[in-house]
Amino acid sequence: MTGGSSTGATAMMELIRGASGDALRIHLKPGMRVRAESDAAVSLSENVEVRGTVHGGWLSGLRRMLLGGESIFQQELVCRGGGAPGTLNYKI
Repeated sequence: MTGGSSTGATAMMELIRGASGDALRIHLKPGMRVRAESDAAVSLSENVEVRGTVHGGWLSGLRRMLLGGESIFQQELVCRGGGAPGTLNYKI
């Protein structure tokens, strides 16, 4: 999972331990974006936009799939502007 913004800011992350498994909670400021596996998100706040991408092009996606066992497609999650922060929860 990678993340950041055009200003170089980084997202705040916290580990949440639960009886049925652990999750990573990510707090995003407006304009920040995170890229992750296509099936990793558990929940997100309403001001976070989800986009499906093939990061790096089709050949890079195929390489991730064949060599790393990952999906060709990735999610790009962007916290929209308007001043309100966004929150994402990911299974780990």
